[in-house]
Amino acid sequence: MRQFGRSQMEISFRKAVAGTQYLYVVCAYWEKDGQESCLQERADVLLSSNANMDFTGSFYTSSGKFTVAWSKMTGIKGYKVQKKDAAGNYKTYKTLKASATKVILPKVKAKKAPVTYRIYPYTKKKQLTAKGAEFTVEPTLGIVKNVRAKADTAGISLSWSSVSGADYYEVYRCSSNDYTYDADSKTYRVDLDKAVLVESVKLKTEGALQVKPEDVQVAQDGTVSYDYENEEVYGYAADASGQIVPALYDAKNTVISSKITGTKVRDEKVTVKGLVPKTEEQLALSKDTGAFHQYVKDTAGVLETAEATLREGPRAGTAYYYVVRAISGGAQNTNNACSVGFSKPARAVCTFTGVKAATKVKVRNTSEERAVISFTAAKNAEGYMIYRSDKKNSGYRLIATTAKTIYRDKTTRPGQTYYYKVVSYCTNESGARVYSTMTKPVKITIKKEDISILDLMLEQ
Repeated sequence: MRQFGRSQMEISFRKAVAGTQYLYVVCAYWEKDGQESCLQERADVLLSSNANMDFTGSFYTSSGKFTVAWSKMTGIKGYKVQKKDAAGNYKTYKTLKASATKVILPKVKAKKAPVTYRIYPYTKKKQLTAKGAEFTVEPTLGIVKNVRAKADTAGISLSWSSVSGADYYEVYRCSSNDYTYDADSKTYRVDLDKAVLVESVKLKTEGALQVKPEDVQVAQDGTVSYDYENEEVYGYAADASGQIVPALYDAKNTVISSKITGTKVRDEKVTVKGLVPKTEEQLALSKDTGAFHQYVKDTAGVLETAEATLREGPRAGTAYYYVVRAISGGAQNTNNACSVGFSKPARAVCTFTGVKAATKVKVRNTSEERAVISFTAAKNAEGYMIYRSDKKNSGYRLIATTAKTIYRDKTTRPGQTYYYKVVSYCTNESGARVYSTMTKPVKITIKKEDISILDLMLEQ
């Protein structure tokens, strides 16, 4: 194989002329069994200060700074970075060397105006502004951090840390395929066409709503009409499928919003009391021309209600990933801003399966210097975990797992005091265990066994 020294590998073209496109091909040769082979790579370069800058990328970082990158040029002295002022004039912001291939522009804070920069190459003799480009840095907010997702038997509770300058937050429920990590900005990107926007729903207490006829009028032809004392509570709502359904709720006090103004929200199924529509046959026979003539009433003339789903929540046994971004501004604010990307996803598996703690926990001595723990079974429990400590408020460790409601502790010692607690458990929809809270501690001091004189004689 042919050997090349460093001096042989460095090739200089002193007669290269600016404005000319050059193509370079480098071949590596080797010989084997009398035959010569080679590998080659090629590259081209334009030795020209008259070429346009080749910008290779621009992106925001997680901190809100804006990075602009380009291919290195030849035949120039360096690059000028100019900043546009409020009057629309450009002033020099930074001068870069000819070897530079990127610049990082500062963050623009939320509620501030966007800032425009111009980047272009220059030579000793002239500015080449026409060969560069403009970039506008928009105001941004910080990345939302410390997102937590905790599942319970009704839904999933979400919380996160506040972001300075944020007016509200958007929360998205994703599957594992709905988001990706962006290495440039070091944030997460979300496919908004697949992710579900989590809404905050605040309903007035339905128990306070009553829909009763205030007056019943019967015309000469037998037509019945009703006047209602509080028709303002009657409204419509869109369910999870987008269908408009009647609902008995106070529209003035019911807020459904995807703009979460706090730092927590619950993702759960939301239902309201909906009116029961009449069948086509009932409508044909009805003579009621009142405001609610298309809905079923009971014998007392009161409208019947049924549960209507306002919004579907997460499905039991399914793993979800939640991401959050901060947003600033509104309709009156032209300088709206949001986080550069989404937060790190927080995972939770929703379960509608729960188990309560065992009750009536007792412990007693036995004649064999042992302790027997007994308790009343908990609903849905598949088993119980027995914990023991020699201190009331700390030091508990698991000593047994049992499916029964009684357990004999054979590891006790005479004269020793013990504390016991019980935890119930069951299996949820995803196959994972769900645990109850610990019961209050029960105390016992192990008594020494009474030994009679006859027993001593027999032992001898």
